[in-house]
Amino acid sequence: MSKALGAAFLNHQVEQLEKSVGGNDGGNWRGRGGGPPKPNAPRRTMEPKKEKPQDKQEKEADIIVADASVLVHGLEHIRKWCQRGRDEIVIVPLEALNTLDLLKKSSKSAREASRILEKQVGANPRIRVQQDDAFVLWDKIHFTDAEDASPSPEWVRRTICSARWEVEQGAKPKIVLAVSPVTGPAERANGALVALWAKRAGVEVLELPPTPWTGGHGRKSSDEDRREPRKDVHPQQKAPPVRRREREERQPLVERVPAPTKVIRVLARGEKLD
Repeated sequence: MSKALGAAFLNHQVEQLEKSVGGNDGGNWRGRGGGPPKPNAPRRTMEPKKEKPQDKQEKEADIIVADASVLVHGLEHIRKWCQRGRDEIVIVPLEALNTLDLLKKSSKSAREASRILEKQVGANPRIRVQQDDAFVLWDKIHFTDAEDASPSPEWVRRTICSARWEVEQGAKPKIVLAVSPVTGPAERANGALVALWAKRAGVEVLELPPTPWTGGHGRKSSDEDRREPRKDVHPQQKAPPVRRREREERQPLVERVPAPTKVIRVLARGEKLD
């Protein structure tokens, strides 16, 4: 016990001696690998990391109502909006889903767009589908050209009514209707007519260029494209080896013997040749 008290008293004496030598500014610098700090020594401060301009992605709008033309002809835009770090809320009208169902058999991009929406809707809170009651009646919309407000297809009306409902809610400052005006055999996938009526209804239009879907790595995703022959093989490169199973399928199970060209008769024992 006496040894422990002596050691504690000795440590107390050392601390008092250090305080008296260092003064108020010196502090306890024992064991720091050097003398007392300089009074005018500049202190190093950690500067906040500056954000690079390419890291901040520019937001195109707060709410984007995606027309069927964007889903069919602008899949790269859909993929961009689904990425992390984006702030856009994408609303897919119910009429756009009907258009995808009608074009699934004839359009590969429509099938790919359906797969993307199946993965994103529910998992990504920013990708949403129009609710059943989220629309404005066509007769309640004020058009700039009232004389031409009646002759319009039903699928155009439903898309405009959905976009107009989002505008009248006013939850976000910038609400646009994204279209891709591409001419083609499918009239429902052409955004030119939708853009025309959207401007008459007072909805801001975001026209996007067509960007076909590349599957993220330049590969085709449909089963029909996987069975197509490769056309990018250089003439000097060797073709891929044939698999064993394919080689066995090509070869017949029983080897065919060629038919004899001459008839040879074998005589029995004791038989005379005529």
